[in-house]
Amino acid sequence: MQFLLVLSLLAAWISTTESTTCFVQNSIPSVFTQVCPGNIYTCMKFDCRVNNPKKFKQTTKGCNDPGNALVACTQLMTQCQAQGGTGQCFTCNGDYCNSSPTTLAAMLSVVVPIVTYFLLH
Repeated sequence: MQFLLVLSLLAAWISTTESTTCFVQNSIPSVFTQVCPGNIYTCMKFDCRVNNPKKFKQTTKGCNDPGNALVACTQLMTQCQAQGGTGQCFTCNGDYCNSSPTTLAAMLSVVVPIVTYFLLH
């Protein structure tokens, strides 16, 4: 009976300590990942495309926390539209899920040849 009690307490502790980790891309220098608050289990990526004479794309990544104005999709959408842009918010579940395929492909194109070289030599 004590074993079941300890096991259930351990399971409850593990479930409360697990957190989602997301890639970060914003105005904070040298911060590339973020452990989300305990009640946030999704990551986000927001793209804002502005087609004024400058034509630029701004990307924001982080934990999908509606209570944080820096990464709340509704707030980012308002800011994007105020600049004359169109925005799109993507959300996902799981650690580091808000990376872009191009980043992953670039990393693989460097890592695979290096690993292959060391395996063959």
